[in-house]
Amino acid sequence: MTAAADLSHALTDAQLDALRAHYDAALMFAASRAAIAVPHPPSAGYVNWIIDNLYSPERMAPRDRERTLVALLASQTLAPSRLLAVHLYWALMEGLPLPELCDTLSLAGVYTGLPHFTAALSTLRTTVDALTELLAKPGVTPDTRAVVAALSAKLA
Repeated sequence: MTAAADLSHALTDAQLDALRAHYDAALMFAASRAAIAVPHPPSAGYVNWIIDNLYSPERMAPRDRERTLVALLASQTLAPSRLLAVHLYWALMEGLPLPELCDTLSLAGVYTGLPHFTAALSTLRTTVDALTELLAKPGVTPDTRAVVAALSAKLA
């Protein structure tokens, strides 16, 4: 895929279905808890409260939560971001269509400026590239663990 290709159509429905078939939300929550609480154990209570309360589908639909987090992270970054990439993947897995993700990044960019918008687009491009590369690897299951590892490798 070339860098100029339209990101809003960079993943097919079949590719998204293949990714969603191997998506593990529980693993995403566990990784989120570990990413913060392991390096700083005193934060575990805070992190657990956030995930147990604010990530609860009874409080906010997962796709709305992820759209919000994508917009916030896009507004805060000036370079490609692993955290934003993970939440872009999470948003896709929770059913947020790629064109809406592109629009979310655009709207965040309107309010935060071109440098934030281009960094977010770069992260989205890297995310999509990592996902398509993973899907193209023979014998590799595009499960959540493999996706997060691929995103981490691309955005180390």
